[in-house]
Amino acid sequence: MRLSFLIFLLNKTVMRIIHYIIVIMLALGIIASITTDDANAELRKVKTSEVCKYLAHIGLSTTNGWKKEGSRYACYSVIKEIGLSGPVWAPFLKNNLAYYAEGSAKAVDRLVLRVNVNNIEEEGGAHDELLRAIEILVRKSLNESLPANIYEVVYGGSSGGSTIDDVFLNVEHINWKTGRGYEIKFIIQ
Repeated sequence: MRLSFLIFLLNKTVMRIIHYIIVIMLALGIIASITTDDANAELRKVKTSEVCKYLAHIGLSTTNGWKKEGSRYACYSVIKEIGLSGPVWAPFLKNNLAYYAEGSAKAVDRLVLRVNVNNIEEEGGAHDELLRAIEILVRKSLNESLPANIYEVVYGGSSGGSTIDDVFLNVEHINWKTGRGYEIKFIIQ
């Protein structure tokens, strides 16, 4: 009888421990979901009525406003040419910069700047123009300064990123298969 009582108490203690573990796991899951939901809270504060105008004063005005594009909403800038000329093999193909924003009808979830470097001899100016636009975009969309490592990634020719209040800032450096240039994408999401 005494042994069965000890087993009963042991089982009850084990059940309490399992119960506490489940409660802790549920609590952690709730915290994780709150963190995930808040991960882009700063970016979601960006007004769709304003996002398309963020870079208009530096020549990246959008032409269509916040409109439905397939299953998502977006706005796109016209391409801004950078530099004096294109490469020898295509003198009219200058380096260029574009801006676009994407999201749902009521919320922005992705901002992108993309520079195409067609003329390697003028890549410094393209990088400078891209970083100028990145600084403005981060300041206007997140009300923050640009993390120092983003400068290093853009000028260093690599890919990398950073976070600001759980919003991801990512730089993708993509060399073209032709070997005649590359693109750099800066993405906030």
